[in-house]
Amino acid sequence: MNVKLRNLVSFIAGIYYNERLHMANYVLELEMTTNTTNTYNQNIALERIHFFINEIVNSSIIICSDHIKQIRDYAKAGLNIIELPMEPFDQSISLALMQKLNSICEQNIIITETDITGSLSDGISYQTNLTDPRGQYSKNGWWNDPELNWYDRNVLNNNKESIVRLDKRLTWQEVHLQWDEEKKPTDPKKDNTVVVGKFKKKK
Repeated sequence: MNVKLRNLVSFIAGIYYNERLHMANYVLELEMTTNTTNTYNQNIALERIHFFINEIVNSSIIICSDHIKQIRDYAKAGLNIIELPMEPFDQSISLALMQKLNSICEQNIIITETDITGSLSDGISYQTNLTDPRGQYSKNGWWNDPELNWYDRNVLNNNKESIVRLDKRLTWQEVHLQWDEEKKPTDPKKDNTVVVGKFKKKK
């Protein structure tokens, strides 16, 4: 039986637009439907959504991939960058997040609609439906990759010089958010490995 869910998440992000960086608060409402009877995987899908919003999107800089110099400068300063194929209007951010969150849920939960409200939008909210045209988000990119990525490394590095040195990306297994079929039992007497992610909890 499919169950309809609604989730409200919020985040703060820097928006690079018109050659300026603007800070904005966002509230994102997600309309979802479960697509599996495996309750463990349902919960993992919800936790992946929260992880991506809280640990990746929150306190990041959202910027169009055309602004290569600014992307490299921000990354070199140690800021987290989220690249979009278009300018970071609310509609564009909503489309990107719907695509990415559906990708990381891998059909265990399906986000059917998003409603985003930003503090720079004078109280106007923008709705995105699963059936809406995807535009540039129909192309391959981080937004339709189920793994933990959110930018194109080719923008940060080129053949002539290494602009930014990046740490290895975390995997879902490393943050203990793998699916049930990927979850292998461990012997507590043998497995004493501690994995430390290079991120901090954002408020």
